[in-house]
Amino acid sequence: MPKDINLTEKLQDYCHHHFLNESRVLQALRKQTQTMPEGSMQITPLQGQLLGFLVKMTNAKTILEIGTYTGYSSLTMALSLPEEGRIITCDRNVKWTNVAKKYWELAGVSHKITLMMGKAVDSLQKLIQQQETFDLVLIDADKSNYGTYLELSLSLLNPNGVILVDNMPCTPKTGHKVKRVF
Repeated sequence: MPKDINLTEKLQDYCHHHFLNESRVLQALRKQTQTMPEGSMQITPLQGQLLGFLVKMTNAKTILEIGTYTGYSSLTMALSLPEEGRIITCDRNVKWTNVAKKYWELAGVSHKITLMMGKAVDSLQKLIQQQETFDLVLIDADKSNYGTYLELSLSLLNPNGVILVDNMPCTPKTGHKVKRVF
């Protein structure tokens, strides 16, 4: 299992023992994802719990997720949304998103989640044209496009909305794009 950032093994074990409340469906999804060659891309259960907490804390009802992978993040957030809440998630890998759809169905939240297949930039531009807006945006996709995703997400964000960025890069390749946005 991937390690949570900046946590010693002892602290991570403590957090898992005292704070983690991972449903059986999330556990099963995590275990299946770990068997995949790219399994290390999955967020950790504690990161998932933090996402769920942030959804509730911000009272988000509309969420945009850029990068679905096998759906652990979207499932965690969907479980934290009110019944009328919705998530639009973008990815282009059919193999990964088929896993996601299976677990969304098992958890009973597939009605809250819309999957947009294709390049994320194209999906974001389509959402902008449709004048969609979101309370919360999670960017967790190909790192080289983070600057573009961030810029487009700002056009989709409701006032007081929140943008979460996983593994925020500030490399020479991408950092200038992020700095330009701000």
